[in-house]
Amino acid sequence: MSQAVPSWKRIGATAVLAHADIGSGRGDHDSANAALLARLLPPMLRARALVVSDQQLHCAELKPEALPEGIPTGRYFLYRCIK
Repeated sequence: MSQAVPSWKRIGATAVLAHADIGSGRGDHDSANAALLARLLPPMLRARALVVSDQQLHCAELKPEALPEGIPTGRYFLYRCIK
């Protein structure tokens, strides 16, 4: 994933929805990828963009949102970009 960084920087803040299904089942690998994504994703998002991820993302610009009814807690994570 880190090899894609240069092309991500050229995109700019145009995304209104991001879906990140990056889990591999390897906790250490997933944590590292989630940390990288939490750092790289916000600059590509417009204000109020939605982010759906199978991993928890820790970032001041991503505010957790409630999941739709019927989705088990911890299965997915929903965020709103607050720029």
